[in-house]
Amino acid sequence: MGSLIISKNNLPPLTDEQIKRLDSLKNLSDDEIDYSDIPKITDEEWKRFYKVNPRTPEEWEQYYKYNPRAKRSLEIKEVAN
Repeated sequence: MGSLIISKNNLPPLTDEQIKRLDSLKNLSDDEIDYSDIPKITDEEWKRFYKVNPRTPEEWEQYYKYNPRAKRSLEIKEVAN
């Protein structure tokens, strides 16, 4: 069985119906968007993802705990030096 690979650079063209749908969505105001099927984000989740500029050692610890990609890049830099 074959496989289909779609990347950002080889997306299939949009149909006329898809273009019309996107245009209608583009014109929606924030108040018209239905968020009822999206779970609410708790304060604890916001603490994990909202802060991007940690300043204290505790904030850095939380940042690396929930951002493993950043931790890996730090480890690679430490090994390279």
